[in-house]
Amino acid sequence: MKNSIYSLWHYLESTCTLETDAPEEQRRKITLVVITCLCVVASIIWGTIYYAILGPVITTFITYGFTVVVGISLLIFFVTKRFNLLLYVFFFMILWNPIAMQWSLGGFAPSGFLMTWSILAPFCSLMFQNIRKALWWLSVYIIFLVISLYFDNYFSRWAFPTSQKTSMLFFGMNIIGPLMVVFFSMMYFVNALQKEKAKVSEISDILEKELQKGRKVQENFLPNTLPEVKGCEIEAYFHPARQLSGDFYDVFLCPPGRAAFVIADVSDKGVGSALFMALTRSLIRISSGTNPSSILSPPGVQFHSKFDKDPKLPKTLETHEILHTITLINDYLAVEHGDEGMFVTLFFGVYEISSGSLSYINCGHEPLLILDEDGIKNTLKPTGPALGAIAEVEYQIAEIILEPGDIFLGFTDGITEACSPLNNLFTKKRLEQSVEGAAGASATRLVEMIKQDLFSFIDNAPQCDDITILAVKREES
Repeated sequence: MKNSIYSLWHYLESTCTLETDAPEEQRRKITLVVITCLCVVASIIWGTIYYAILGPVITTFITYGFTVVVGISLLIFFVTKRFNLLLYVFFFMILWNPIAMQWSLGGFAPSGFLMTWSILAPFCSLMFQNIRKALWWLSVYIIFLVISLYFDNYFSRWAFPTSQKTSMLFFGMNIIGPLMVVFFSMMYFVNALQKEKAKVSEISDILEKELQKGRKVQENFLPNTLPEVKGCEIEAYFHPARQLSGDFYDVFLCPPGRAAFVIADVSDKGVGSALFMALTRSLIRISSGTNPSSILSPPGVQFHSKFDKDPKLPKTLETHEILHTITLINDYLAVEHGDEGMFVTLFFGVYEISSGSLSYINCGHEPLLILDEDGIKNTLKPTGPALGAIAEVEYQIAEIILEPGDIFLGFTDGITEACSPLNNLFTKKRLEQSVEGAAGASATRLVEMIKQDLFSFIDNAPQCDDITILAVKREES
């Protein structure tokens, strides 16, 4: 039975629809054709029964008139695929013909309440059009119903003498018939929905697998293991809101005796943000030194390039030169990728291991916190606009000294704008309270305490944005 339904559905799909039709449009066309065919078959059966019982009366001709008019509309549809023509012809005929047949048979009782069939007009309009048009067809049906009730005694003069069994037969036909049409049409309608659901599920599975691959690639952009920076404890945490993220952090060494710290947040979320993140991170890595091998080599592995072999080429850039590459990256992103309307809030700092000096540029990012054993001692505010938003911007370089025991804490707005089940924000004030309570703790302990407070606040609410934390503590000598 199920195979027969699928076979019939595939046949109708090939004959009733166009290749350019959307799946929803195909479903509408096929379901209407099924309902129309069922009603045509029913009209032939009903006409034959009326002819056998009543003879060649006007009711028989009205019934066969429905068969002819709707049948011709079906043929025109198969040739021209003019869906609206078939739609309105069928709606009009299924609304008017049962009413005309009821009147010709003498009203409600003699006809067995033939007007039951007319309710298919607003029902089908609800399926194939919209609620407003369905209400219009229902209003017309109610008007004819009121007219039929008012003039029922007048129509009864035309009643044909029929037995009680014949009246019961007519009544049964007019109750069971529309129900069968509705049942079979809904069966085909549900079958089409299941078919589309299967396609959507298949596509969804493919997309899910591709997103998993994308997430794996993106995870590889983040440091698998944080490099060891002499005299520093480093801890990071990353939790994306979706499969792909726009947040990122990075820690890498810049010989001689320096380390770079990066934390950034790309506008929006999803695939576009992930690609923009990968581009920005790669540009920063490559432009942070003239020797790419020193930047691109993972911990414990050394790549070799022409920079290692040619003594005439410079091996390093000065700190201010590294930071000024942000200007070049900004111009590139704004000019080459400005049409996408995306930008990056980013903190980029270069840390001198021997002196504790941290030179940095803050491109519109959340002010970073400097903590000591007493709590928050300083904030590293923006020194320029977001990266990629405006071309030809000069970013100011700022500098601080990390004293022994100080913690440098970077984070993205996925923390401050996290929502509770009551839709309240975590806020920067609550974050500051969390870090004040962790004064004097290690970088690892600080990050754990922030996570604990944050996820306790979020509870079972959906995560609104990516969450990233980077904490660096200068250890006591």
